[in-house]
Amino acid sequence: MIFKVKSYPKRSDSLTESSFFCSKMSSSTQTSSLQSKTQPNPPCHCGLPCKEWTSTKEASKGKKFYKCLHWGKPDDCKFFGWVEDFHHDSIDVVHLQESFKVKMKAMEEKLLSVEENLLDVKEKLMCMEDQLSNFNGSIIMYLRIVICVLIIHLFI
Repeated sequence: MIFKVKSYPKRSDSLTESSFFCSKMSSSTQTSSLQSKTQPNPPCHCGLPCKEWTSTKEASKGKKFYKCLHWGKPDDCKFFGWVEDFHHDSIDVVHLQESFKVKMKAMEEKLLSVEENLLDVKEKLMCMEDQLSNFNGSIIMYLRIVICVLIIHLFI
C-alpha cells in the first residue's frame, strides 16, 4: 500500500512531548500488533514501520497515533502522526489509484483505436502504392507508344 506522507511536526517544533502525552505509561498505550488491520503502519523518517499507540491524555483520549520505533532514544527521528490522518490519506490514495485505473483503461482503448486506424491507413497506403505503380507502368507504356508513333510519323 502506498502512503501519502505528510510532513508532521517533530517534538522539537513548537510542540512539546507533554502536549501529546506526559509519559509512555500515563499518556498512551501501544495498540496490539495482533489487531486485525487492513493496512500496514506507515514508515517513519527512519524508514521503519511506525508503532501505533492510543493516547490516554484527556485532550486526545482514545485517539490513535503513530510514532517512531525509536521514540525517546538517541536515534529517534521524532516522527509523529495521527492514525486518522493516514487512513484519510490512504483512502485518497485508493481513490487516486481507481482514477488512474479508469484513465489508463480509457487511454488503452484510445491507443487500440489509434492502432486500428494506423492499420487502415497502412492498408490504404499500400493500395495507393500499388495503384501508383500500375499507373507508372501504364504511363511508361503510353510514352513508348507515343515515341513509336512520333518516330513513324517523322519517317513518313
